[in-house]
Amino acid sequence: MPLRKNTTYLLTAALVFSFALAGSKQSTAQTDVAGQDSETAPQNRRQPGFTPVPSTLFSMTTHGRVDWPSVTVYGLRLWDTGTYWQMMNPSQGVYDFTTLDQWIASAQANGVDLIYTFGEVPAWASSNPGLVCGNSGAPEGSCAPPNDVTTTGGGTDQHFKDFVTAIVTHVAGQIKYWEMWNEPTVPGYWQGNDAQLLRMAKDAYGIIKAINPKAIVTTPSPSTGIHGVANWMGPYLALGGGQYADIISFHGYNWSSTWGVWPQPEDIVPLVDNLKAQLVIYGQNNKPLWCTEGSWGDTSGNGFTDPDLRAAFLARHYILQESEGVVRYYWFAWDNQDDGLWSASTGMTKAGTAYQQVEDWLVGLTPTGQCVENGTIWTCNYTKSGGYQAETIWDTSQTCSNGSCTTKSMKVGSQYLHYKDIAGGTHSIVNSSVPVGSKPILLQNQ
Repeated sequence: MPLRKNTTYLLTAALVFSFALAGSKQSTAQTDVAGQDSETAPQNRRQPGFTPVPSTLFSMTTHGRVDWPSVTVYGLRLWDTGTYWQMMNPSQGVYDFTTLDQWIASAQANGVDLIYTFGEVPAWASSNPGLVCGNSGAPEGSCAPPNDVTTTGGGTDQHFKDFVTAIVTHVAGQIKYWEMWNEPTVPGYWQGNDAQLLRMAKDAYGIIKAINPKAIVTTPSPSTGIHGVANWMGPYLALGGGQYADIISFHGYNWSSTWGVWPQPEDIVPLVDNLKAQLVIYGQNNKPLWCTEGSWGDTSGNGFTDPDLRAAFLARHYILQESEGVVRYYWFAWDNQDDGLWSASTGMTKAGTAYQQVEDWLVGLTPTGQCVENGTIWTCNYTKSGGYQAETIWDTSQTCSNGSCTTKSMKVGSQYLHYKDIAGGTHSIVNSSVPVGSKPILLQNQ
């Protein structure tokens, strides 16, 4: 996840924590504490399949307020927007919320809600101001824990408490969602330990809820792939982290920096399944799942640059996150230079078009279950009122290169009359056969 608009970021190694706490799992399991808001009530947690696809699934990060996304966006994540802790709290007791206020105004003008992500400790509050924060581009010392939180989670934590109090008071309910920390699995963003982050989460949760009882708080959002997300979340929940979160959040990346080894959107399925296993162990499986950041990742090291394959990746990634029961997926990012969905020089990419098409396809449909893998073929089925039936289908063995994509002809159900593609086209189905490739298509019976 590139941290800054003009910074090349290579994923650093995860800080993989030991499962030595496993023996205390039963005694430390936390029950659900949400429910004061309908969005997080256990009965409203979206289970995979069988409930309509929510519009909230289609959310985004963008770096600039002027070039607002031209696609449909439900929510916006305030990360990489000039609103880090160290930027808005440059010295003790001094706050500058000018940029934050501008983002709030832009969000309200465009009808989207906001989630604020905590991260980047100010130098004056850092326990190690000279600490190099990996390749993230973050300022030295910003990945170290505050200097008033001990390694055991003791201390006053007054610096962070003061900032949380100031920002939540300032926004006066205009921001409802609060993400506890950005990527504690990546040394560029956090080099403290779980006990310290848990203490900060506990303090923030209490302050946020006291100021705005309707506010919703997520867990810190781990990254680093199929195993890294679960490997961090398990020990954090074992310490009791579930007590201080209404939403379980994570980042949906799994990319390589090896040239020619491209990211596979289907990897999101084992990533989320591994995370869910930890949620069951610690009694957190009734809470909604949010992917607060994800994409094909940084492609500078692997060469994943084909516009058609990127469009295929985005479509499949959103379809499969929906299949896993994820309620929100914040794509990173709209204007992320060569890895974005849009640029000032070239306009919207094929992946940007695919985002809008999949949003148009899915919102309001009811899945009949989770997507099914049969060899290299994936299918996902949906219904809605009036006898409507639909199916998305793609083939992971097919590919694209230089504007040309391979497909193979497949027989589909005779009820389907036409299909839509992720470029926005609609095509009649002849003899119940369709061309299936790496880009999903949507079969429809009406």
